[in-house]
Amino acid sequence: MESKKIKNILLVVVMLLSVLLGFSEISPAQYTDAPQTQEVPTTENPLEVWVFLDNPRIISEKMITLTAQVVWKLGVKADLDSLTRVDLSPFKIEQITIGEREIFENTRDFRVIQYLLSLPDDLKHGEYIIPSFSVPYFNEVDKTSGMASSSPVTVRKVPILVETRLDKDVFDIGDRIHYTLTILNEKGVKVLFENLERFNFEPLELLNTRIHKSTTSNLESTVIEYSLAIYEVGTEKQSYEIPAIPVIYYIEPDVAHKVYRAEKGALETKEFKTPPVPVLINRLLKTVDVPLEGVKGPVVYSKYIFCKRTYLPIFLGIGILVFIGVIELRRVSKNISLRPKAPIIDTSKASAERLSSLVSSYRSGERKYEEKEFVAGIDTALRVFLGTLVGIPRERALSLTTSQFVNDYLSKKLSREFVEQAQGTLKHLDLMIFGGIIEKAAVEKLLGEVEELLSASGGPKEDVTVTSRG
Repeated sequence: MESKKIKNILLVVVMLLSVLLGFSEISPAQYTDAPQTQEVPTTENPLEVWVFLDNPRIISEKMITLTAQVVWKLGVKADLDSLTRVDLSPFKIEQITIGEREIFENTRDFRVIQYLLSLPDDLKHGEYIIPSFSVPYFNEVDKTSGMASSSPVTVRKVPILVETRLDKDVFDIGDRIHYTLTILNEKGVKVLFENLERFNFEPLELLNTRIHKSTTSNLESTVIEYSLAIYEVGTEKQSYEIPAIPVIYYIEPDVAHKVYRAEKGALETKEFKTPPVPVLINRLLKTVDVPLEGVKGPVVYSKYIFCKRTYLPIFLGIGILVFIGVIELRRVSKNISLRPKAPIIDTSKASAERLSSLVSSYRSGERKYEEKEFVAGIDTALRVFLGTLVGIPRERALSLTTSQFVNDYLSKKLSREFVEQAQGTLKHLDLMIFGGIIEKAAVEKLLGEVEELLSASGGPKEDVTVTSRG
């Protein structure tokens, strides 16, 4: 009681001093021991409508959620049924969910209403506004009525939507960090994935990348799962984060703009950067209590155990290696002795017959024009045939480039017209083999040129032979 009286006397003295010195704004509650509470800010409006959007960006075939929170004072009746009849054009209401009435504070109640909205797929990309809507109410306290309106919300329709997700908030040392990048793009949008497959996540290390793709009628979905790890703990003040990932894309032009794109010679690429994500590392390691064993003296091994555990495994390993080496040497020597050493003789007649046989196989329908092996076989047979005409071996004819073959050998021993015709056929073959352009009309033209070369060569000559080793 004595201390309480002294405290009240001191409080009165402080208040009098504050008034005398001009500090009249000091509240007595600041000098009391009673706990202070921060009240929720109140409003004078009988009813209010607050709206929230889960994502300000929308893409075709996807929906967004608009959450409306209606807050009203006690004694006010709100017509919440009108919220099921609102018009949010151009957005279409796919679903409405009305929550239960709850207490917001002692003097106000609230209810949550959620709208699942979509946009027509044929609308162009750009900004669209979710219009405001009103809720009528009647105040039974002062017998007045009124309307409370929400605020309009801007939503942007985009051709591409990028989302990121981290599997956990805090990681222990040694944990794998799973970071997921989800890309939704319309089918007219092309995404460049080269920089996304092996992205540099320093100081985090990329362990693995998995890509899953799926398509719908209008959308392409790509989910990239990154497995990351960190091996440097660093200092307590050092922080880590997953850096922003640039997603580069371009919109494929329609038919009307293809000519413009061809004249301009380049596509306009755009970039969307994901926000950086902080990574929290738990630097407190878990300890395991291990009972300490009693102090023991040095262990002494006998000479037998020492030799058994050291020299015996070494000699046994050397013996196995020598045995395997002898078997391998015998196999190699046997293969060398059985290798054929007879020379392979290429004649102009034989090479011409092989070339003519390939052409006949196509004419008879045995071979198809789209077979790369067929075109490669024509190239090999033609080079061997031309090599026999100028007297060079098979390996030499197949190892030369077209320009070296023509300038160094064909042009020196064959007629100019024949050389020009052969050069054109060889270049035609190079374009088909190395350019990857194999079409039926091109193959038909090629075979006609080969037949003309066989006819222009004057027929195979038996006396022209070239020897090469296989």
